[in-house]
Amino acid sequence: MEKIRPQILFLTLLLSTIFLTTCDSGDHKANTCDDGEISAADAVWSHGEGDLQNTKRASGIRQKGCFTGPTTTPTIQWSSDLGGPGTAAAPVIGDDGTIYIVGEYPGEPKGGGIRNAGLMAISPQGTLKWFFSKSLDIGNSEGAYYTNSVAIGRNGTIYIGLWDSTFYALNLDGTIKWKYRTTRFFSGNPVIDEHDNVYVGMDTIFCFTPDGHIRWKFADTAVTQWCVKITLDQDAIYCGYLGSGIVALTYNGQKKGFYSNDFGYSAHAGILVDQSHNLYFKTNGNILNSIDRNGNFRWAGSVDVIGGMSEPALRGDYLYFGSFLGVYELDKKTGTEITTLTGLPQGRYVNSDVSPLIDDNGVIYIGAGYGGLSAVTNGANKLWETVIPQADQTEFSGYMSLSPDGTLYIATSDFDNQSVNRLYAIR
Repeated sequence: MEKIRPQILFLTLLLSTIFLTTCDSGDHKANTCDDGEISAADAVWSHGEGDLQNTKRASGIRQKGCFTGPTTTPTIQWSSDLGGPGTAAAPVIGDDGTIYIVGEYPGEPKGGGIRNAGLMAISPQGTLKWFFSKSLDIGNSEGAYYTNSVAIGRNGTIYIGLWDSTFYALNLDGTIKWKYRTTRFFSGNPVIDEHDNVYVGMDTIFCFTPDGHIRWKFADTAVTQWCVKITLDQDAIYCGYLGSGIVALTYNGQKKGFYSNDFGYSAHAGILVDQSHNLYFKTNGNILNSIDRNGNFRWAGSVDVIGGMSEPALRGDYLYFGSFLGVYELDKKTGTEITTLTGLPQGRYVNSDVSPLIDDNGVIYIGAGYGGLSAVTNGANKLWETVIPQADQTEFSGYMSLSPDGTLYIATSDFDNQSVNRLYAIR
């Protein structure tokens, strides 16, 4: 047998190492739900935005299927104290049904000062499994604003950036697997690609391997603000920079482009990407815009909304977003309004921080102020509406999530500084 030359063997090993450790995962396939429409989730509900492309569809690639929510008026299964007053982050669900959400340890006093705050792991039955705490000083504020959300890897690792300027990888029991500390606060929510590479932003965008090594980091001195929300597409990484615009990167961390946009508010700095690689995002002036993958302008939505607008959700050819008076349905090709989906409980309004959630049957779930919750179809047929009595002095906050058994999870935020935040399980 002919001997392999040492130089060739060395080169082969070197190239294998490069390709195995790169953050260019190269395969970002969307999951197709039973209804034939796209969803890109890579776990049950593994990110604060629901899925890699921010479609807000409820699905799970590892479970090989998509999920449906309640079709008749649901009831509260349980609620869990998240502390407060203040706002609550998006609930994220692990493969075993555990819900992960940032909040304060139950019983913390109201008002400013030092908070015993961090990440809660709550069982599907509503009991607190563990609490990963890091002190937070909110000064003279009446309440805290918890926008941090987690991402969960295929091996169960939980990733989160907290206010102590540290990015954590936690084991399923809440112990630290690894951590990376900087001098700045991690403002963005992490996302994970198909090979468990982790992306998270601040003024710099980091790509971590699953074992905590930095493969690359990106910083642009021309962009003065921070990366808030990262969205993954087939050949590009997008992040909304608060007050600046959208940065597009390759999976090797090289800049592809920059698209100017004033998001104005970090909760609405997300970018939705469809199956044709078109981008959808809102502006500070409450206008929904669309560009293609090369940054070419497609359209600006013509809907005149009242009281702000949420980030959009996507199903097939239609976009949905919440505004004060209801949920709007738009043609994604043109941005023109198809219809307004009403059906809110009387006296309730849509909180523009709460994006619609869409299940595998195409049912759109809407969270509203004063504990209102509705489910409608894309034909504007109302399936049910209900009011959560315990939430009648609060608003639903952030995003809903949906588990495989059809349980909706949604958190409240207090707006009168009298109540605590709570996480509700509704089915």
